Amino acid sequence: MTRLVGVRLPSEHRVRYLDAGDHDVALLDRVEVETERGVETGQVVIGPEQVVYSEVRGPFGSVIRKLAPDSPDGV
Repeated sequence: MTRLVGVRLPSEHRVRYLDAGDHDVALLDRVEVETERGVETGQVVIGPEQVVYSEVRGPFGSVIRKLAPDSPDGV
């Protein structure tokens, strides 16, 4: 089953729903995602347990990786 999270990118005001895959992501984590503009960094604003699956439609992009919270560049 797809495990979705809501991610807000600095370049957009809307929330994108993305498949977290095997990544252990939670609310307020920083993540890298693939967009039409390339790889971007965003923040999880809707955790996997908060998504109302009946209200979202795919297809869904994917989280590339979770970024470390304590490093300046997130790597």
